[in-house]
Amino acid sequence: MGGAAALSADRATAATPRSRWPWGTAAWLAAATGAALWPGAEQALGWSRERILGGEIWRLWSGHAVHFGWAHLGWNLALLGLAGVWLERLRSRAAGWFWLLGPGVIGAALLVLAPGLREYGGLSGLATAAWTWLALEKMRGAAGGERRFWQAVLGLVALKVGLELAGQVPGFAGFAGTAVRTEPMAHLAGAGLGVLAYLIRDRAEGSVTGGADSEKKPGP
Repeated sequence: MGGAAALSADRATAATPRSRWPWGTAAWLAAATGAALWPGAEQALGWSRERILGGEIWRLWSGHAVHFGWAHLGWNLALLGLAGVWLERLRSRAAGWFWLLGPGVIGAALLVLAPGLREYGGLSGLATAAWTWLALEKMRGAAGGERRFWQAVLGLVALKVGLELAGQVPGFAGFAGTAVRTEPMAHLAGAGLGVLAYLIRDRAEGSVTGGADSEKKPGP
């Protein structure tokens, strides 16, 4: 019985995820805030088709930190911060790869999905990806009201992207300047990234509980 109790405790410890500081989320929130305080950020960091194709590949990542107005920044910080912290508590290792590779994936996707786009900035694509992935994760194994809630969250993401693609853009971003508009392809790419992250998460995260279940049980 002592051996069985020890094994049970080991399983419980392995199955309980460690609470880690959300470094990836914090890094992007800090980068966006810092860019907002730097007058030259748009020129130095913004997503620019011409400059990316000219070899400034880092802009695929850095462009997400650039925002067009304080309201634009505020909405994105709130949405990304909430979903990002939640994700890092659920899938810390996979979320690390998400923050590292995801911005570049969205930035590269815009080169293909939005051929007429010359400049872009904002965390909304990443926020869309984070909420999509989070909703899918929370729906897994959920039932009743909890499952319906996360289905509604996923539905709202799909509705927003659909309205943007149809030209009916929800007007809450608060862009500074009439020349700035919402880019629906960034949100479409973000939603796709969220689904992809959910589908491949086990390769990055690994299966802790599966390893424990495969251990030989001690005899009576």
